[in-house]
Amino acid sequence: MHWELIRQMLHFLGQEIQTRLTPQQANTLMPYFQALWQMFSPEVFAELGL
Repeated sequence: MHWELIRQMLHFLGQEIQTRLTPQQANTLMPYFQALWQMFSPEVFAELGL
């Protein structure tokens, strides 16, 4: 299964967070965004053999 679409959507989500939210709001969401980014990173799927 290819996860590139999810990574692309996360990339766009990160851009929207930075452009549409105040810095304080963006800082509040960044830990959640970073967790999602790490969960769907290519390294994770390489380790899983996917």
